[in-house]
Amino acid sequence: MAGRRALVIGSQCQQLGELSFLPRLAEELYAVLTDPLLGGCEPALPAQPGPLLNPSRAELEQALGDAFAGAREAEASLFLTFLGHGEVGFPGDGVTGGKDFYLLPYDCPTPQQPTMGSAWLLGQGLRELMRDHDTIDGLVVLVDACHAGEGALDVTERVARVAAAAGTRFEMATATDDRTAADGCFTRGVIELLRNGDPAMGSRMACRDIRARIICRGQVPQWLAYDGRHLSDDDPAGDASLWLAPNVAHRPARIPLAGTRAADTVEYLTAGFEPPALLEGLLVRARRNRCVTVSGPAGSGKSTLLAALARPELSVGRVPDRFVHAVVFLDRTVTERSLAYDLRDQLMVSVDGYRAAVSTHREAADGWEHQPALVQQVSGPLGHLTGAGPVRLVLDGLDQLRDDIAPAIQAWLAQLLTDPDGHVHLIVSQRANSGEPIMFDGARLTVDAPPPDVLVRYLEGRRLPRALAKFLADACARGASAWLLARLIADTHTSLDETARDDLLERLNPGGDRAGALALLYDRMLDEVGAADPNEWAQQLRPVLTPLTAAGAGPVMPLTLLGAVSAVFGGPSGPARLRAVLQRLNRLIVRFEPGTDRELVGLFHPTLAEHLQHHARRPVDVINGHRILLEQIEKLAPVTGLYMDNPLYRWAAEAEAEHLWQLGDITAALRALQRRPLPTPRRNLERWITWGTRVRMRLEHDHMDRLWIRHEIAYWTGEAGDPAEALQLFQELLFDRERVLGPHHPDTLSTRHNVAFQTEELGDRAQALRLYQELLPDRERVLGPHHPGTLSTRMNIASCTGELGDSAQALRLFQELLPDQERVLGPHHPDTLITRHHMAFQTQKLGDPAQALRLYQELLPDRERVLGPHHPDTLTTRNNIASCTGELGDPAQALRLYQELLPDRERVLGPHHPYTLTTRINVAVWTGKLGDLAQAVRLSQRLLPDLERVLGPHHPYTLTTRNNIAAWTSGGQDPEEGE
Repeated sequence: MAGRRALVIGSQCQQLGELSFLPRLAEELYAVLTDPLLGGCEPALPAQPGPLLNPSRAELEQALGDAFAGAREAEASLFLTFLGHGEVGFPGDGVTGGKDFYLLPYDCPTPQQPTMGSAWLLGQGLRELMRDHDTIDGLVVLVDACHAGEGALDVTERVARVAAAAGTRFEMATATDDRTAADGCFTRGVIELLRNGDPAMGSRMACRDIRARIICRGQVPQWLAYDGRHLSDDDPAGDASLWLAPNVAHRPARIPLAGTRAADTVEYLTAGFEPPALLEGLLVRARRNRCVTVSGPAGSGKSTLLAALARPELSVGRVPDRFVHAVVFLDRTVTERSLAYDLRDQLMVSVDGYRAAVSTHREAADGWEHQPALVQQVSGPLGHLTGAGPVRLVLDGLDQLRDDIAPAIQAWLAQLLTDPDGHVHLIVSQRANSGEPIMFDGARLTVDAPPPDVLVRYLEGRRLPRALAKFLADACARGASAWLLARLIADTHTSLDETARDDLLERLNPGGDRAGALALLYDRMLDEVGAADPNEWAQQLRPVLTPLTAAGAGPVMPLTLLGAVSAVFGGPSGPARLRAVLQRLNRLIVRFEPGTDRELVGLFHPTLAEHLQHHARRPVDVINGHRILLEQIEKLAPVTGLYMDNPLYRWAAEAEAEHLWQLGDITAALRALQRRPLPTPRRNLERWITWGTRVRMRLEHDHMDRLWIRHEIAYWTGEAGDPAEALQLFQELLFDRERVLGPHHPDTLSTRHNVAFQTEELGDRAQALRLYQELLPDRERVLGPHHPGTLSTRMNIASCTGELGDSAQALRLFQELLPDQERVLGPHHPDTLITRHHMAFQTQKLGDPAQALRLYQELLPDRERVLGPHHPDTLTTRNNIASCTGELGDPAQALRLYQELLPDRERVLGPHHPYTLTTRINVAVWTGKLGDLAQAVRLSQRLLPDLERVLGPHHPYTLTTRNNIAAWTSGGQDPEEGE
């Protein structure tokens, strides 16, 4: 979706002489804007990359038209910059009351008296281009020329009405006002700012930042912005999606990490921050106690108080640098795994030695791959830190976790606090009226109303007159939700007439309706952005707010999905129109990575979601929002039964089931989980265990859905590498399914199949073959001979036959099976690919490695395309290609293939998975065959303890490795040691 395009024009009028800073500064600015790590823009004129230098009048007009046309077609943002000669003239069309501003091309014959025929009239030219190309995703104009401020006035008069009709957002910055500009100072400042950043600024450099940070003698930079409805030259926020470049000086080690959802939330919460006296109390408690729980009602400022711990620069020296090491804002989308990786990524930057500790824990932990993610990534590595000071974790909103997620996370946090070394400290928050008791021992801090003087300073900082600020601060401070109310009042005070203000104060009085005060302010904010207009509400705002309300608070919804759902409700769908609405809603929403393909959007506070659903003058239909969301998920991220590594599918894999759950359709929610697996067996197992806890609260013991969840837990237990536990779970499930469903129900037959499969995985292939052969006629009779389940049993019979040594019979069975699978399942179904794998494998066992290699090489691209390059089955095919390569007499190539495979298997399967250990064996073996016996011995000696621990001292692989060590040692001139 969308993109960013840049056109840089460096133009010096031939009649006025050369400018010393051209073309150098134009080339440097173009390089910065198109640098992937800075401006991240593509060329607006792909056919002629680089700046447009000294164009004629015709070339200038053609280039601008082509740039707008390309941005319109791509629905991209356009960054238009002009550096060179500019001049003013007096209008003759009566459109403006001031002066016209012209960009001078190289061939302008009369630069002191430019005309539309000899130069390019900025305001009129932009007016026409924006009218004809109204789907561009925003426009940014930078002009470094004499009298360029007159151009801003010209644009103000001519462009605003056209932009309003198109809903186009634009921003403009100029080097000066009506005075001259000199020496390219403004452009030089822009280049330097974008290259070097500014540590005092936010995570992205924007047009509005230029005024205060670029200082050129005799020049006063100008800035204006249009959000699709209103023109402004003093909006402190600007358009979040029309940024110029990332701020490279934005404290890269800052916690939480720049560019994460938490970092954006911290900046959002602390805008206009006034350090309250409570901050000192929180710091004192956090220094003295391992756990501090901050509690208070919704809107009392808990989140802002905790966010301030991550921005020491705002606290006037009160908060030390790196006082906290990770900050996470919890909501209903958080899972154990997402929390684990969020904490891990921050701790790797904020805690010295933590990155190494993660690797140490992975190597040292027995059964690392079976540990919960929070232990794998956080508490386990923390246990390996020595000499570390307190590591403080901040978790805001414990009461916001889903009921099925909360117990495990709370138990893990409690376990952290029992660490005898005591170097893990917690700062957590929860609502005082959440119905949950305070969860942890330690210090407590209650956040009630802040002192009125703090609110007064905040409201004055938000430009309220002092008398009004004091009056409203006193009212807000009398009860709950003081900070939220103060913020909403600051956002709406200019639109509150006397009647509305009296109504608000009455609700804020002791005993008044403070919830009603919130509702009044939310409705006023919605009215300000257009909700009072029935057409605006129906065609622009409701279509966007409905899915956001269904999704909940926080930046959680991909912009692509939001546009698709909005379109179904009759609202904007393309990025330009959609971002125009989001810009209008900027005080009511939060955004992650605005203006990029990764953009996520959400409501800024849970109380707004509640208001829109239940209390607004124009409530949204959240049930319909869930329904349409699900329909669009299905269209944009269709189910394949496989994990697809793209942003929409990742979101759908986590969110689809949750939306179905909110609609009350538990069975469909479970089906969604099954249809959208996560990338690794361990993650799938954790997810099904979590949902099992959730479903047990709703359904009776013998309900089919509870039996279904038990089946999935057993299945993923086996896939995660524990076939013994999986077999036991399936045997227990089989008893209950036979009792509840009967012996011939398809689900019962499925469980019998899995009992046989786990028996096979445990090595008893004769017993497994017997179980499969007993099952096959029952499946053929109940399901039919061509049902996928029947075909699966036939595939396993063939597999066991081969494993028991009859490769010729196994190959015949697979050859008979393949056409049935291709007809019923399709040629690219995973089971069809498995059969092709087995045909290659049995061909290899029958002594034809050349034919086997050909079959594996044909299979590999299909598995990479269908399953992904890092799927375990894809890695198995790569392993077998390496095996055949070695058999065919190319040991060097075989070793190279095994060495390339090893890190992928370690990452996907874990360092102690049997397949990973097998790859390490092969690396050692082929190292020895190439003659490097000393290295082969070293590799095998490091491998042997892992084989003994994982497979056992008498496993064939363990014995083979011991034999190899002896043989290589003897062959390495140490016969006594070899013996």
